[in-house]
Amino acid sequence: MEQTTIHMLHHTHWDREWYQPFEAMQIRLRDALRHVVDLVERGVIDCFYLDGQTSVLDDYRRIVTDEEYQRLCALIRAGKIEVGPWFVLADEFLCPAEAVIQNLRIGRSMAGELGSFCGMGYLPDTFGHIGSMPMVLRQFGIDKAIIWRGADPEHCEVNWASADGSAVKTLVLSTRDGYFQVGLKNPNYKEHLQRFVEFHRTQKKAGLLVYTDGADHTVCSADGMDRVRSFEAESGVKVEQVTMERLCRLLDGCPAEETIKGELRDNRKIFVLSGTWSTRTYLKRMNQIIAARLVHELEFLCAWEQNASRSEALRRRLWKDFLVNQAHDSICGCSVDEVHREMMSRYARIAQSIGEQTESVLERQYPFVYGEPGAKNHWLHVINSLPYPGRRLVKARILLPLDQDKGGVALWQGERPVPLSRAERRVQEEFFHNSLTQPWYEDMAVYELEFFLDFAGMEEICLRIEPTEPQTTAVEQGSPAENRFYRLEIRDGQLCVLEKSTGTWHTGQNVYRSSLDAGDTYNYSPPEQDACAEAHVVAWRTESRPGQRTLHTESVLELPEGLSLDRKGPAEHTVTLTIHTEYTLYEEDPVIHVRTRLDNRARDHRLTADFEVPGCESHCSDTAFDWVERPVNGPVDPQVGPGQEVIPGQHPTGTQLVAGGLQLVHLGLHEYQVCRTEGGERCMLTLLRCVGDLSRRDLRSRGGGAGPGYPTPEAQCQGEMEFEYGLIYGRANHSPVHPLALRAPVFARQSTAESDGRLLLSLAGPVQFSGLEYEDGAYLLRVYNPLTEPQQVQLHTGFAARICPEDLAANPAGAEQQGMQTLLTVGGRQLASYRIRPI
Repeated sequence: MEQTTIHMLHHTHWDREWYQPFEAMQIRLRDALRHVVDLVERGVIDCFYLDGQTSVLDDYRRIVTDEEYQRLCALIRAGKIEVGPWFVLADEFLCPAEAVIQNLRIGRSMAGELGSFCGMGYLPDTFGHIGSMPMVLRQFGIDKAIIWRGADPEHCEVNWASADGSAVKTLVLSTRDGYFQVGLKNPNYKEHLQRFVEFHRTQKKAGLLVYTDGADHTVCSADGMDRVRSFEAESGVKVEQVTMERLCRLLDGCPAEETIKGELRDNRKIFVLSGTWSTRTYLKRMNQIIAARLVHELEFLCAWEQNASRSEALRRRLWKDFLVNQAHDSICGCSVDEVHREMMSRYARIAQSIGEQTESVLERQYPFVYGEPGAKNHWLHVINSLPYPGRRLVKARILLPLDQDKGGVALWQGERPVPLSRAERRVQEEFFHNSLTQPWYEDMAVYELEFFLDFAGMEEICLRIEPTEPQTTAVEQGSPAENRFYRLEIRDGQLCVLEKSTGTWHTGQNVYRSSLDAGDTYNYSPPEQDACAEAHVVAWRTESRPGQRTLHTESVLELPEGLSLDRKGPAEHTVTLTIHTEYTLYEEDPVIHVRTRLDNRARDHRLTADFEVPGCESHCSDTAFDWVERPVNGPVDPQVGPGQEVIPGQHPTGTQLVAGGLQLVHLGLHEYQVCRTEGGERCMLTLLRCVGDLSRRDLRSRGGGAGPGYPTPEAQCQGEMEFEYGLIYGRANHSPVHPLALRAPVFARQSTAESDGRLLLSLAGPVQFSGLEYEDGAYLLRVYNPLTEPQQVQLHTGFAARICPEDLAANPAGAEQQGMQTLLTVGGRQLASYRIRPI
């Protein structure tokens, strides 16, 4: 009989912040790594795997001497300690698509600089997995993965395939404990190791027995290998210490007789904790806002200026600062309150840097002159950051010295006037500051303008500013809230939408409903006696400007102030929430823009925005580089036994979902469900999930704890909350542009300099734009095809160029084309990248 071998990988799983804030955890990281370095240097252990992430290198370097840091680096260069391929172990469902790429790019770069092997897609503890992950890994040249949560196949070694056909050979950690193996620290370590062997002999078909010696913030003990040798001597089982590189070679030799496909959210083996999608939604909203600014502002303007600002170091630092917020216990909102306060501070610092970088780039490209008598900044440069042709709303701020001001302002595109939908004027002192000129104070006429422009794609349009006599943009009250696509009405306290192209009335739209939540930051859990409440519109008015109309509503929701003391039902007292909603319609825009505000004074509840979708049989939503069709849910029993978790009724959504004829796009509202009710099918978008504990052990929906039982009062999300989303009715109006238009800005810069405008590039075709970067004299364009069939895309550049397809590791992936008009073919469900080099 062949001898059984355990392949032992010494490791730690290092959440850089969770039940302690980062600064406290950093001290523990220092102490743990000192211990590991000592064990490896003395030969007590052969090797160590540093959790697949390189952010720990930055964190360690900050708080040790250079000599200590170099000792760690020497062991990495020698292959005895391995890091990467990630910068952080991020949550896959909440990390924005471009951040997934930056996470691997930065992590592989840092690991590569130290010569570390990083050919394993290590994903030990994420709360389920996005379906596109095999495709992303393969495009970076990684053909292996290790996972735990979300999958429970018959075999331990499987192929995991994305919808485009990409697949990686994957080791599934199949025990309930997964990567969390601390048996060598316990007196009964021999029984523990024997049970591990027997499980894989009897419960799973395993080619490899991989034992991950370590756990959360825990590293191997100094006497661990002595215990291993004792176990070997008594059991006859061989234990081999392995590096991750060695493990990859071993995995190569194992056949994969089973294939798992796409998104992985199976929770039979271990909890997938999908309630984290809706925990602290204020955090998720800010995450999406900052991600959009990184992609559509920082990276776009770098490409626009061809990196004239030499911003490589700045951009790398800002991506790193953003990525540390993507660590799964961070962005999931399931940490102590201090962690999430610090996250919001990080977002604020990133926003400050991006804002000043934007000012620097635009000032260099389009200078604004002040402090010089007679200087006329009478040109407005408007730049669209999206590559699609179409009409965009522009918001501009115009400053005129009082000796040039006539009380009004007009804009001209060539010989054609630009109609203004909003023009507001005030006089105030402005402070001008530029490091190369003297500070300057001057009273100015300040105009806040809104208007629409048609763009060919990523294009600059130069408008002439003309001071005029006072003009008014009429604001009418009481006219119908409608455009050429829709008419909005309030009936019986609810919003109703007329889809004009079909004559269909959609009733019961955007109805706010609340139910109790006795769960924690990881899981929603209804109490034994729930109390559901529905808001009703009690007041409304319409406001009309040229080209736009807004319906303002005020809804009232009376609900329990929280749970009863025994947490089995509602508290005795109730509170009343007033919900203010704006529905804005633009004449040529099929999106109903929704902005909702409320002062949340209730605890322990879940608030949803509900939409009746009668006849809906299935629905779809996006995650990073994936588009998933999902079933309509029936009733689910919320009570489970020990070690079990309710099958998730909620589904993830990155930026959009489609249910029936409704496309819903949003900013950071990542949880929804479509269920059958007595009144028909209903789509429910979670706005708030308010809970007061990091983890509890008394949930009906989860049989056991998921972390320390610390209080998290700020997860109750008290105070002012704001939500932003868009509604599109009728499949003919659905478009991949809509979620991007919610995020991508139109820049407006006043200047003394005129220009002829320019087109950078334009895309025509049903693909999703992902990002544009600039490096080494070339543009890097990424698009994603959410459809199952290959799609042809017309790329138009404003210059002659060589266009070369490539993978995410910058390897050529197809034939080069040349010209200004190029026809690209993007495979079904494929992420495609193109290097565009001007010639």
